[in-house]
Order: sequence, then structure tokens, then C-alpha cells
Amino acid sequence: MIRKSIKLIREGKYAAEVAIDLHYSDESWSPTMSLDDARKLDTVRLALRRGDIAGAAHHGEVFELTPVLLDTVMFNRVLDGKLELSDLEGYDLFATHNQLDELNNTEDPKRRLGLSRLFKIISPRVVETESLVLGVSRLDRAKLGGDESKYHRILDALKLIDDPKKARKSGNQERDALIAETALKNGFILATDDRNLSVVVRQFGGSTISSRELASTALATHSPRHPRT
Repeated sequence: MIRKSIKLIREGKYAAEVAIDLHYSDESWSPTMSLDDARKLDTVRLALRRGDIAGAAHHGEVFELTPVLLDTVMFNRVLDGKLELSDLEGYDLFATHNQLDELNNTEDPKRRLGLSRLFKIISPRVVETESLVLGVSRLDRAKLGGDESKYHRILDALKLIDDPKKARKSGNQERDALIAETALKNGFILATDDRNLSVVVRQFGGSTISSRELASTALATHSPRHPRT
């Protein structure tokens, strides 16, 4: 028996939906695909990897993925089952060392291990923060900032709306300001459930998305960059 299936291939900021035939039988290794379909998937993967979008589009629909910077809470949402890995498939995912550091500082050792494994599975591209804060930033994972840095203005705005009775853990405001600045300067959508952080990012002209919004947004809602030709 043969059934049509769509295979999603991701490479960098692009994804392609490629139609293949799955062959079902009574054998233990069922289903299988034909050698031609396997070669087609490899062709699309290599084309996306080298930036040959037109070449990949000969075999399926190619999408330019929306760049999203994941706040630390998003990894916790996935671990808790409130967000599925499949909900992240339509995005080009990024993080900074700050998110990884926060995950590695999780107090519960079992949860810390789970989050560390999850970070590797999701595998966001780790980018440098746009400014450096002593005691918070890793020197090899941060830029010096300079005159165009928005970090201090973002931090001040965050402190202004944060409830002092619900103070963030030491260094968290600084980390959040660094994450927000990195999203703003790189044109990333910041995925966060932190309402105050979201407000500040939007004040500075950026965009945010919550875990609930991520869960309700399918790849199909993204406009294809190149239809099949």
C-alpha cells in the first residue's frame, strides 16, 4: 500500500514541504520510501543549505522561516507539555547564552537535566548579546555595545514597570534587558510569557509572541517564499 506524505525539511532560515510516497508492508521496517524520493529529499536539503532556493522549489514549497528568539520560559513550557516541539517547526529559532545559563542554574537537578537535553533537541542558534554587562555576560558571547546600545534604556523601562514587591532574581532584569536588545537589533520576534518584558519590547518597536500564540500558529500560516515550479 502506498500513501502520500509531506516531509518537512529545515535548513537555517528556510524550510521546504516535499511530497513523497510511503510504502507500507508487513515487514518490520515498514514504511519505506523509494530511492528516488530519498534522493529528492537530499537534493532539497543540500539546495537549502547552499541557499539555492529556486532549486529547492522545483521539488516542493519553500518557506522563509520567521526568526524568533526564545526566552527561557519557552523551554520550560515545552518540558511541562504546554508547548509542543512541533509548535516551533515554523520558526528560525535563536537564543543567547543567557537562556542557556538560566537553564543550567535550575535548582532541581532532574529538571535541570531535562532542560539541558531539551535545549540540545530544539537546537536554537546561539547569537551574541548586543551589549556586555559585567557579572552577567560571558565575554566570548557578547558584543561591547557602544554608543548605539539600547541596553540601559531598556533596563530602565523594565525597572519602571516591574513590581518592586515581586522583584526578579538577582541579575534577571539585566539578562532580560540583554535578551530584549538582542531581539530588537536583529529583527527577531521575542517569544516570552513575561508580560512586562513584552510591553518593553513593544515600546521600543519590537514584536513578541506568547507560548499560547506559538501553539496556535501553524507553518501553513507562513507565506511561502517560493511555490513549487
